[in-house]
Amino acid sequence: VNNTDLYAMNKFVLAKAKVFLQGAYNSSTGLMSDNLRNAPSLIPLSDPYRVAPYSTNFVHLNNPTIETIALTVLNTQANLNDNIVDWVFLELRNTTNQLIQTRSALLQRDGDIVDTDGINAVCFKDINPANYILTVRHRNHLGMGAEQTTYSKSLGLNNPALSNSFDFSSATDTEIFGLATAFTTASHPTLTSVNLLWGGNANSNSTVRFSGLQNDKDFILVTTLSNSPSLLLNNVYHQADINMNRNVRYAGLQNDKDFL
Repeated sequence: VNNTDLYAMNKFVLAKAKVFLQGAYNSSTGLMSDNLRNAPSLIPLSDPYRVAPYSTNFVHLNNPTIETIALTVLNTQANLNDNIVDWVFLELRNTTNQLIQTRSALLQRDGDIVDTDGINAVCFKDINPANYILTVRHRNHLGMGAEQTTYSKSLGLNNPALSNSFDFSSATDTEIFGLATAFTTASHPTLTSVNLLWGGNANSNSTVRFSGLQNDKDFILVTTLSNSPSLLLNNVYHQADINMNRNVRYAGLQNDKDFL
């Protein structure tokens, strides 16, 4: 049509992944809590990993467009398992472990990672179909990545079935990059056991520590709570809320120090 611009994209891949966060996981249900989503929702409507305090440790590559979501994405879903838990940060790598592109996406209670519509697989734009590995990171958990030689997946234009996705929750030690001590496991009512992203990374670095240099306990008490053990930060979206219950507290019921 005259005087009309046509935009098209003929290179992209869709990645479907499944992962559980230890801080939000409930062994009795096999689901994660969506405390941060409950009214009033604390989950940001735009990518939190692009702004302080997370932007220093979560750097986007080949992804200049800020991810945003409609407020309705955070509504209670007909299937409660699909309620949104939080944002996660994804790294797409080739089979030589070279970082190709990053994306921020959403995590549902049942572990499914979905795009900003809250439903579909995550789209990586301007990427050719090929074998890729995936890393999932979170603002106050340790990340988990696929082992590059045995757990790469062929990603293309079709929404991949779960059997052809990055299911970190049921992956074996040999399919996950690094040692088994890089993640933890929990019981599941139907799957027996599942892998979890290790919680407690309050300062969003690459370790979980209770003592020593750059430990997470001091970040909770000193940095966040101004060295006041009785102080409570209520209804906050904060990296020091490592049990993801909307509060940062050092003492009392369901405090973050005891979780750590």
